[in-house]
Amino acid sequence: MIQNDTNYFESVSVVCPMCNKKITLLDLKQSSYVILHKEIDGYISKIRWNQNAHPNISILDFGFHTCPHCYYTDRIQNYIKQEVIDVIQSIRKTYKKAIGEKNKVLDQLILAYNSYPEQGLNKSYIQHLQILFLLDQLEKSPEICHYLGHHCLHISWLFRGNRSPVDEIIVENK
Repeated sequence: MIQNDTNYFESVSVVCPMCNKKITLLDLKQSSYVILHKEIDGYISKIRWNQNAHPNISILDFGFHTCPHCYYTDRIQNYIKQEVIDVIQSIRKTYKKAIGEKNKVLDQLILAYNSYPEQGLNKSYIQHLQILFLLDQLEKSPEICHYLGHHCLHISWLFRGNRSPVDEIIVENK
């Protein structure tokens, strides 16, 4: 499994801000690739892996991480930071409430997330849907609307070019 390759991934130990359990997240090393081209909307369309062979993964699938205990999903930097911006705090409060109330939509997203064994297109899509669901529960403000748009844009990137779970953006070898 490529996700065990230390040339591309590193283990990061954090405490989940939701369940307070110590977890290890597998993060794609930014030093394992170089971005060669970004589209005007920020979509990374061309990269070069810093190894002779490139892995059969998409860097787009490793922007978010999900706690294996409570299934809270966020960017790795928000797991690491003690202080987070207001919108992230609001998402966390909404998540705690939804989990406590056994929200059926959130339960179905967690069930769907668990049905895929490895990180890839399907898990990434579900991670974004979870965040969109939580954002939709919040009172709308310019900041919340920005985050909603941001995640919708990221979902469009996941499917750009009729991507299937094994497709990759254009890659150049060294």
